[in-house]
Amino acid sequence: MLGRMRFRGVGLAFAVAGLVACSTGGSTLDLPRDTLGRAGIVLDQDDENRSVGLSRGGTVAVQLPSDAPGGYVWRVGESLDESVLKLASTGYRPPLGGGGELGRAVLTFEAVGPGSVTVRLSYGPPDDPLDVTREFSFVVSVT
Repeated sequence: MLGRMRFRGVGLAFAVAGLVACSTGGSTLDLPRDTLGRAGIVLDQDDENRSVGLSRGGTVAVQLPSDAPGGYVWRVGESLDESVLKLASTGYRPPLGGGGELGRAVLTFEAVGPGSVTVRLSYGPPDDPLDVTREFSFVVSVT
């Protein structure tokens, strides 16, 4: 019985490792880390209007539902103060299953200097910034 339980645990560990490896879509979409290798903050659609604090060099990643293959993208609003926070990278994670599920757009921001900024994101076709179907915002304070 104990041997079978150990085998199941090993099998579960391999299954979880496989899912993690498949879901990251490559090293460019791994969860962010700060300059000391600590995990960064990750926000999703449930974190609308959340406030987060970062130190210089810290990161916050936003993962939002996206239909990138369908031509829709998340855009950063023009009011982003890049002396406080800059867009460090963007990427896309395809859905794990089928059936019309959306993938995830991943936008990673890096704290540059002290201050506070409201990040406003809009979702729509890339060629028409006025055509907005969804919005998402959050506040970052950098010390």
